[in-house]
Amino acid sequence: MLKINEYAYNACERNGTLESHELYTKRIHAVENSHFFGQNETFSWIYLGFEFCENMMKLCDISQMEKKIETAVSKGYQVAFVFPTVHQQGIPLVREWIERLAKQNLISEWIVNDLGMFALLEEAGITKNLVLGRLFEKAIRETRQNILEIPEIAKNFEIFQPTESLKSIYRILEKKYTICGAEVDTFPEGMLELTDCQLEYRVHYPDIFLSCSPYCEYANVNHEEKGRFVLHHSCVAECCLYEQKIHAPNGREFYKTGNVMIGKQMRSLEECVNGTCRMVYSDRIHLT
Repeated sequence: MLKINEYAYNACERNGTLESHELYTKRIHAVENSHFFGQNETFSWIYLGFEFCENMMKLCDISQMEKKIETAVSKGYQVAFVFPTVHQQGIPLVREWIERLAKQNLISEWIVNDLGMFALLEEAGITKNLVLGRLFEKAIRETRQNILEIPEIAKNFEIFQPTESLKSIYRILEKKYTICGAEVDTFPEGMLELTDCQLEYRVHYPDIFLSCSPYCEYANVNHEEKGRFVLHHSCVAECCLYEQKIHAPNGREFYKTGNVMIGKQMRSLEECVNGTCRMVYSDRIHLT
């Protein structure tokens, strides 16, 4: 049985929270006046930050993010800030972000997708209210075929559940940090079973995170062939202008935006989630 204890809106999926403050406030207004889950829900959390790409942090003025956080808090929301995976060259910038956000003292949760980020947060004295991000959850989410049609997978589907895929890293980290939850996605087929009482789960819906790459085809398109598959410093967020829709042989569609592949959950919440969770709306809000 599904039990939702609170609702959140993910304002940082895909490219990150980059839009103008005016557009951002319009999105928040849309959240306040919409029922995306069809359950007369009231949203109490806003996710801000950069879920998949550290380059987006370089393109965002920290003061603008601070203003967006203040706006969310002034409207009664709790704010969860999401950090992407970060390479060595991005550490100085991330340290600056952490210092500024910690000083602002308005973040209720810190969502981490990179082991090194725990150390950087600890440097700033942040060891509580930490959350395992979606990139820590390694269960197979395949949209090109129904993996439950494979007898061995169907028989042992419990090993793909968050209880199994997250327990090892949680046991290691809990010795040093206070991990209060984990972000997870639904399965294209099969039931997401939230049975682990040690972690509070936050389920993203309807988008399904499939995969993420450090390589950006947009930033590398003008490079010579030998230099394309490397990390380049230059980035002007070309990916924000494009999205690829990919048609799988089984009729499903999924999307490539920037460096992330995203699928779409076609079933209702009750058909794909069992257990207690925070429900996170992760999808575009189309403003009119």
